Amino acid sequence: SGLSAKISSSIVSFEEGLGGKLGMGVQFAAGFVGAIAIGFAYNAYVALITLAAMPLVAAALAWLLKMNSDDAEKKDECYSAANSLAYETFKGLKTVLSLNAAPMMERKYREATKAAKTAGIQRSLM
Repeated sequence: SGLSAKISSSIVSFEEGLGGKLGMGVQFAAGFVGAIAIGFAYNAYVALITLAAMPLVAAALAWLLKMNSDDAEKKDECYSAANSLAYETFKGLKTVLSLNAAPMMERKYREATKAAKTAGIQRSLM
């Protein structure tokens, strides 16, 4: 059950990466190269200052990407745990109902989804 959630999440990420984002990446890279060329043509000092600041910008971007990736992984783990719990509950529904354990399973599911919700909110604040 956890594997299926990870695969479906990965497929969506893969489709998004090959969709419009690839074209936007090529467009932005060409725009960057063109802007630097125009900057050198008009004022080389400003272009050099911009190029000197690029490692700092790249480091900040790498940090943000790592944080985003870590938060997405944490959120996926939380949803995977909730998904496994729901699957187990529905698979053994007769047992859960015969032992009157539905409120306990509901509480466990709410706790698992609450952790996923918190992780999602923290990710959106980045």
